[in-house]
Amino acid sequence: LTIGVNFSDGSMYGFAGLDLSSGIELGVASIGYTAKAGVQVDKHGTYGTASGSVYASALGAVASFGAHYASLDGRVNVGGGFDYNLDLGDLTPEKKPVAQEQDMTLVEPTMVFDRDSSTLTMYDDSGNQVGQWEAYNNASGYSNSVDQLNGNSYAPNNEKNKPHSLGNPIYAGKDINSSIGYAFIPINISSREGIGIHAGRANLGTNYWTNGCIRTSDMSLKQIISVMSTYKVKTIEIRGSYSLHL
Repeated sequence: LTIGVNFSDGSMYGFAGLDLSSGIELGVASIGYTAKAGVQVDKHGTYGTASGSVYASALGAVASFGAHYASLDGRVNVGGGFDYNLDLGDLTPEKKPVAQEQDMTLVEPTMVFDRDSSTLTMYDDSGNQVGQWEAYNNASGYSNSVDQLNGNSYAPNNEKNKPHSLGNPIYAGKDINSSIGYAFIPINISSREGIGIHAGRANLGTNYWTNGCIRTSDMSLKQIISVMSTYKVKTIEIRGSYSLHL
């Protein structure tokens, strides 16, 4: 059961269903899947939603294929390097809830890192949650200013309605116990160079110190990169109190 906020209009939503993910490490390669199916209730009504993706990686290259369906608009999105949109028409016997509201505004797909809940959550361009992972920002220089150039304090929270932009993943291909691990996703912050999302330190835990970066697990990072590619996520909102979450 998930309760959250639709960032396109600030309304609440609830999701009840099944959320699965699994993966297998094969040396320098991996393969896995994510799947989600259930019922969502929001201001547009009650409707079914389902999404799924599979990914495979080897020697730093990642391939993914996924699909998302919601009976709200009868649209299927398929991603795997390209977007294919198939209009299936009205798939519901009743009139579609969205037809009752003409002011529905799509937003850019994005991810949100919440320091207080230690979660990194991804949303599609309708504000629907498409993935959530455990992540931390326990900075080794926690007592320093977050805007100190070349500092090692927390990743700065963005200004309201001005999310940070994301760069393309850089595949490090390091050991899971190294400082970075599988890959590095740059976060473009003018006052702090070198901030990003990465994994590593599997032997010490996801909440182990960084120099300001956001750390998650190697398996989660592979899923994040796959979902980013599927939904064309280019921005991140960073929020929460500047305090340690051990």
